[in-house]
Amino acid sequence: MPFYEKSRYAKAKIIRDTQGRAYVPPVERPAKLDYPDNILVPAEPGDTWSTLAYAYLGDPELWWAIAIFNNVFNPLEDPKPGTVLTIPSIRTVHEVLL
Repeated sequence: MPFYEKSRYAKAKIIRDTQGRAYVPPVERPAKLDYPDNILVPAEPGDTWSTLAYAYLGDPELWWAIAIFNNVFNPLEDPKPGTVLTIPSIRTVHEVLL
């Protein structure tokens, strides 16, 4: 089951259940979330996880990394304006999450 190289699943271990179906186990949250190159950004009206990922990480497909660093459990809900969000650096995303 190949994945797109920038996918968060690109290096994931693929597991098979007792019926032979392949799946990827859930991504574990990093134990530490306060890396020195993270930045804090207030959410603006109209922000989405994808637009934030594009603006700060250069790739809208990395929205999930910002969601993980902000303990978001429902990424279908956009960030509320005024909420201070932790944005990981692209280096942190690659070293900690990918």
